[in-house]
Amino acid sequence: WHGSLVTTSIGAVATFLAVLSGLSRVHFRFELHGLIGTHRNFAIALGFWSIAHLLLLIFWPKFFQSKVAATLWFILGAVLALTTGYFGSEMAE
Repeated sequence: WHGSLVTTSIGAVATFLAVLSGLSRVHFRFELHGLIGTHRNFAIALGFWSIAHLLLLIFWPKFFQSKVAATLWFILGAVLALTTGYFGSEMAE
C-alpha cells in the first residue's frame, strides 16, 4: 500500500513536470493546433488522471476494490498514456 502511494506520487509529479516542460517549450501558448496541440491535450488529461488516481488512493481506497471500476480506471490511464506517447512520437518524426 505504501509502495503504491509512493510510486503513484512520483508518477503524478513526473507527469506534472513533463507537461510543464512541454508547455515551456512552446512558451505556454494554449492555442496550439495539429499534432502538438493533440499531444499537449492528451498529456494534460494524463496529468489530471494521475492526480485523480493519487487522490482516489488516498481518500477513497475502496474504489480499487471493485474489479470493474479499477479495470476501467486503469484502461483509461493506459489509453491516455499510449495516445500521448503516440502523438509525441509522430511529432518526433
